[in-house]
Amino acid sequence: MSDMNIEIPHGHGRSFKKGICDSLLSNKNHDQKCIGENLPYGHKLSYKKGRTYGDNLNHEINKTVK
Repeated sequence: MSDMNIEIPHGHGRSFKKGICDSLLSNKNHDQKCIGENLPYGHKLSYKKGRTYGDNLNHEINKTVK
């Protein structure tokens, strides 16, 4: 997992981290609100990359911790 190289534009770190948090916390309601309103213009892709990274991380955690 740590060898993933994810490229996001400068200044999109917060949207990326928000996507990871929403994925790990399984916050589907926030996902819909976040994509619609709360993200700055152009940050949707960075948020979605964060969701994908969080989903992969969650999968790895679930494999390790049973």
